[in-house]
Amino acid sequence: MNFILQDGIALQMKAFSDGFNEVFPLKKLAAFTPSEARMMICGEQFPHWSREDIISYTEPKLGYNKDSPGFQRFVNVLLSMSGDERKAFLQFTTGCSSLPPGDLQTYIPD
Repeated sequence: MNFILQDGIALQMKAFSDGFNEVFPLKKLAAFTPSEARMMICGEQFPHWSREDIISYTEPKLGYNKDSPGFQRFVNVLLSMSGDERKAFLQFTTGCSSLPPGDLQTYIPD
């Protein structure tokens, strides 16, 4: 077991560490808790949004506006979603199951 989890992958772990260190010095990671580092690298585990976020950072089209009943129903559906449903919705609409750090306000669609 030691070989599989340590010795057997030592070269790969060293290469990963060296490459990561070129982008972001590993010494500087010590300033962050594991959850802060994960958040910076991976984003929010379960994205969250408020009514104000959705209205501010979405752009209704095809005859809808932010006051349209259909758009308001859409907002209500988004607000009622569980964490897993929000992840699945983001995966379906953006190709990624999480938002970047900063949430909806920093998301820029391609």
